[in-house]
Amino acid sequence: MNFKEKLQNIRHILYRFKSSILHNSGVGKALRQALWKVADESDGLKMIVDIPQTGFLYHTLNHIADEKIRAMFTWENKTYCKQYDRVFEVRAPIIIEPSHSLAFTAINRRFVVQTRSKAHEYLVPSIFKYTLHRLIKNSYTYYPVLIHFDGFIGRNIYHFVDESINPLLYLLRTNLLGLNIPLLINENVHRLPYVQYILSLPEFSNLVWVVQKPGEWIKTDCLYKCITEFDGWKDAYNFFSKHTNKNPHRRVFLNRKPRFQRRLINNEAIEAIVREQGFEVIYAEDLTYAQQVALFAEVKYFVSMHGGGVTNLIHSDLSQIGVIEIFAEGLVHPHYYWLLEALQVHYYDAVMGSELDVNWNYSVDEGVFKDRLTAMLQEDNSSAKSSRGLA
Repeated sequence: MNFKEKLQNIRHILYRFKSSILHNSGVGKALRQALWKVADESDGLKMIVDIPQTGFLYHTLNHIADEKIRAMFTWENKTYCKQYDRVFEVRAPIIIEPSHSLAFTAINRRFVVQTRSKAHEYLVPSIFKYTLHRLIKNSYTYYPVLIHFDGFIGRNIYHFVDESINPLLYLLRTNLLGLNIPLLINENVHRLPYVQYILSLPEFSNLVWVVQKPGEWIKTDCLYKCITEFDGWKDAYNFFSKHTNKNPHRRVFLNRKPRFQRRLINNEAIEAIVREQGFEVIYAEDLTYAQQVALFAEVKYFVSMHGGGVTNLIHSDLSQIGVIEIFAEGLVHPHYYWLLEALQVHYYDAVMGSELDVNWNYSVDEGVFKDRLTAMLQEDNSSAKSSRGLA
């Protein structure tokens, strides 16, 4: 391990320590709640749309064989099945800080929620930075009205589509707010290659965008936010399908290079297994986002560790493809399973590996993985033969 990798590991350890103490501990949560009350009706917040939805209850477990994953996904389906389509307006003087575009009322400092993600509840504005700005600079860019599009959540492609693109498609489909209100996006999100690619599509490029620059504090008198439930992925899938020529035939193993976390310790052995079955080993970081879209449009079988790259399956023909997702024990999240089930993927399986080591890497049992890979290929071949009357 070279010096750069050692330094990166130290940073990850410090970040996990900070997360456990400041972000996720009872003390950290209590401190945030004391400093930042959430805006409500008394602060000028008004619900324009508040429609309850029921999701996940009709999801199958598809071809998942691992009992731990089956049990966990079943619990997740029941726990998070109640969701909402919501559009709210805050009509009051509002300040938006520059690092994450976090919004709060100027008069009584009430926080305006911008995500339904439980993983990001710890993100609140910095009182220290706000006080410093007022004392030293105290200048703001003013907009009469804004739609809060994305301040930080889009730094992960999954959350960008789920919590930014899906709500935007909802607003466009319902024409609820019209097309002339500027959409606010933080430059740290806007500059990302996949964001640039998606927002350059004609349905989005003609909208009015406000890109918040580093160090730029913004004021507005009216802020809108849209948060949609999970079936919004159907809108996204149909939307991207209009811009993609799909031809599923390739077998792809989406791998991670050594500089990334959550990499397989026994990577060489797993690569040998997939190559034996005709899979290409692909590194997303070697491709432009346009090339990634073209790749996923041709995917027939897909294997990957759990991670943001799985989101790009929205560019695939999900009615025809098989997917195996690899998890580390203790880090099993259902987001891509939910996504793929909502879009009725043909075949989905999940394999659980070992716990993460100190470097946040893990291994997967080679025999179990090979069996699940073989099962996917055999099942799909049997289905194809049956559909042609060959079985």
